[in-house]
Formats: sequence, structure tokens, C-alpha cells
Amino acid sequence: MDALDGELILVRRAADIERAHRSKKHGLILDFQNATPFGDDLDRVEYFYNLGVRMVQLTYNLRNLVGDGCTEAHQGGLSYFGREVVRRLNEHRILVDVSHCSEQVGWDALKVSTAPVVVSHSGSKVVCQHDRNKSDELAKAVADRGGFFGVVVIAGFISSRKEATLDDFADHVEHLVDVAGIDHVGIGTDKAGPGPGTESLVEYPPTIPRHDPRKFNWAGFRLEEHRLTPDYHLTGYENFGDWPNLTIKLAERGFNEGELRKLLGLNFLRVFREVVG
Repeated sequence: MDALDGELILVRRAADIERAHRSKKHGLILDFQNATPFGDDLDRVEYFYNLGVRMVQLTYNLRNLVGDGCTEAHQGGLSYFGREVVRRLNEHRILVDVSHCSEQVGWDALKVSTAPVVVSHSGSKVVCQHDRNKSDELAKAVADRGGFFGVVVIAGFISSRKEATLDDFADHVEHLVDVAGIDHVGIGTDKAGPGPGTESLVEYPPTIPRHDPRKFNWAGFRLEEHRLTPDYHLTGYENFGDWPNLTIKLAERGFNEGELRKLLGLNFLRVFREVVG
């Protein structure tokens, strides 16, 4: 963070997101894509909260001490320890995310959590069958509890075709809005990459480690089965600089300005403010 001073604002509460927007900086929300940093010690939840973590995905693709991930052979739910983790996250006002979790972990989290639960980056299993996508029933339940569902732009998740388009992305958004309501859906690209305005963020190779994707631990993804090989491609979105393309496509689908503002960030901001403060 020190090396990127002037570029990033560490988001500890909703007001920091608004401050980043006003100052034309990048707001950084610290989150875990797996609860494994907690080990078997519930007190680590408070420790990481004090370091700035504000959102925790309960599992990645595989099983951990909390519960099962979405690509596990058996789709179990939350463990007893996992239920206590959810309660502790609630206590410290940390968002509970079930994006990579099994469906049953999602249902269990909704049952245990006293705060809204989010699916920060996923898709509709009805629109495109994929382990990383969610059922209509779970999407509606997340919305009914005041939560948020962010739609990805990962080609293999939103389409079974090797050449996906932004129409595939928009199909997921439209379907989920029909299922969950306009106040509970948004964008969770799950895809980064430098774009206009972020050039300075990639000028710190000593500070930001570079990763060779060929050596990346894909932990539970079976690349062929889950359509993550290089021949699957989405036309229209390569990096953050292509966000306007998402807005244009959704406008073409008939969403008005107020609805677009909700989809582009206000829905997530509402949930973040309610849970985190």
C-alpha cells in the first residue's frame, strides 16, 4: 500500500468507496477467496479484520475446514466450525461470500448468517451449466435476505461456446434480474488485467509479484472440464478499460440510467454499507 500511495485507497467502510470515487482513485477491498488463513483458530477473524479484511469467501473450489467448494466430488455444507466462522464474521461485520462454495454451503450460510450474504462473482446455472454458477433458487434466496449477486465475464463460465460475447454476459444479468430483482444484481468480473488509468499500478514489479499462469495453482479447477483453456475467449472485455462495453451492452438490453447505476455499483455499495458500515 505504501508503494501505491496516491493510487489506492484501502476500503475499511463504505465511505472509503465513495471517497475513492470522488478522488478518482482505486478503492481496494481486502478479501480472502478462501477461509484457510483462519486455520482452526476463530480468533484470527478479529486479527485479519484489524488488518483491513472486509470480505471472506468461505471456501475456494475444494473442501476446507469450513465446508465444501463448488468443484468437490461431494457437495457437502458447512461444518460445525464453518458455522462458527460465519457467526464470527457477522460479529466483526465482515461480508460473507459464497461464490466458489458448494450450493449447500450457500444455503447453510444463509441459514446461519444474521447479515446479508453475497455471491460476489458467479453466473446463472440456468443460463449456462457450470460448477461455478448458482441455481435460481439460491440466487433468489440471497436476494430475499438482502444480498448481492455479481456476474462474471469469464468466457467458459457464461457460455459453453469457445467464442463468448458480451451478449452472453448480458443474458446472465437479465436472467438474474428476473430471478432476484434489479436491487440485488451487479457485476463481479473475476477478471483483472491492466487498463487505462491503471498503468502505474503495474510499474512496481518488486512490490507486486508477477505470476506465471502456467505455474498457477488452479486448486480444484479441471481446466478442460471447466472451460478454462486458452481457446475459450470473451470478445469485448479484456481488462478494466473495457468496463464501458459492459455498460453499453446492458443499456442496449433496455436497462435505464437508474438501473444501470445499481448494476454498476450501487447495489454492492448498499450491501457493503449495511454489513461493513
